[in-house]
Amino acid sequence: MTSEDKIQYIFNSLNVYSKKYIENIKYLFYKDPSPIVRHEAAYIFGKLKDKECSSSLLEVINNDNNRFVVHEALLALSNRGDIQYESEIEKLTIHSDEDVADTANYHCKD
Repeated sequence: MTSEDKIQYIFNSLNVYSKKYIENIKYLFYKDPSPIVRHEAAYIFGKLKDKECSSSLLEVINNDNNRFVVHEALLALSNRGDIQYESEIEKLTIHSDEDVADTANYHCKD
């Protein structure tokens, strides 16, 4: 599968939601070598209503080494509105990457 195929698969989950899709996207989110694939997975996880998505987003925020993936995962997590993750988002206001810290600060202002 090409990166483009994977991205199409990820976006298709908005139309054909299932636990299998969530599991497959989680695999891409954690394991795919392409930052753009992981970035798009973060975006979609922000849109899906499955509770597993929030914990996956936090895991990627804490473990991915690509700043764009982390930034998108943080945006997605903060837009989901899961109160239980507020303290985790607040910790990111002092993140070493300025864009990540700014995103967390913007969320915490509200």
